Amino acid sequence: MTNDITFAQTLDGATLDSFLLYLEDMPNTAKTYKSCIKRFKLWLKDQPDAQQPTTNTVRRYKEDLTINLIQCTFTW
Repeated sequence: MTNDITFAQTLDGATLDSFLLYLEDMPNTAKTYKSCIKRFKLWLKDQPDAQQPTTNTVRRYKEDLTINLIQCTFTW
């Protein structure tokens, strides 16, 4: 359960900002992380556990990414 609490605090807390600041010398990496986090937050807002995401939330997100990638890749 500790990981879940840390994860939830990191999404909106100073830890995320500190991490992105750490990446300032790697602008492409920082841009990618910001984009991925933004996409995750958009997905998260429609989830039942949006206020307290867990590791299972991340697993569902990864599954959705996989499904959407397959749909995008194999559309005719």
